[in-house]
Amino acid sequence: MNDSAPGTARLFLGLSVPEKAKTAIRHAAKHYKEYINQPVAEESWHITLLFLGNVENHKQYVNRLIKPLSLSFVPTVSLTHVGRGFQRDQLWAYAAATPALSGLIAELEKRIKAMRMQYEGGDDHGEYTPHIRVATLLDVTRGIGLPDGAARSTFAPSEIYLYRSHQTEAGVHYTVEATIPLTT
Repeated sequence: MNDSAPGTARLFLGLSVPEKAKTAIRHAAKHYKEYINQPVAEESWHITLLFLGNVENHKQYVNRLIKPLSLSFVPTVSLTHVGRGFQRDQLWAYAAATPALSGLIAELEKRIKAMRMQYEGGDDHGEYTPHIRVATLLDVTRGIGLPDGAARSTFAPSEIYLYRSHQTEAGVHYTVEATIPLTT
């Protein structure tokens, strides 16, 4: 079972979630346990920076994509809370949408455009809300208010990952295709 045509890969650029942040999310998410239909496996937790979509012959881009990304400073990621996602049937851990994080995304977009790599994110991808999808909620929760829970954790990423998304019978599975080091 695969979403993409032969020769294409469903890709996105994202950040992994360190154990300290996972602990904060776990602690906040336990307050929702009676409302959770299906948790997302912790090894799949990530923060998507840029969705690339179905990319044809993606391996041709990898060598240029993985060159270190030089920044004035590496942005920190600050988790703020766990609560219902913009998709009401999802539980998210939210991160602060800082100008530094937006700047990191802009640098990634600039690199992808310079490579002439087509991607689904494009220029019209709306307001960015950094988050980690933690679980799918029960249908019954659509009609009730769920309070947010604090999930405070801060971390500085040292690399960005090129993830490949695979649809399997058991659900979506992510594999790391490449790593982009962050340098100052």
